[in-house]
Amino acid sequence: NPGPRNESIFPCGHCDLPVNWPQKGVCCNECGVWHHKSCEDIDTKEYEYLEHPSVFGIVVSATA
Repeated sequence: NPGPRNESIFPCGHCDLPVNWPQKGVCCNECGVWHHKSCEDIDTKEYEYLEHPSVFGIVVSATA
């Protein structure tokens, strides 16, 4: 998850609300924009896979 734990400067690319530490979020490796897990309809298994540092992820809505 992005940024310092006390505030977020990373708005979700889908809903425009901040992506904070208590929320689950993903960052698109293509555009660098953060997205809430729920906004991108990413299930828990996919999210756990994307947490691995060797995984390159591109958020579909970021490319649309």
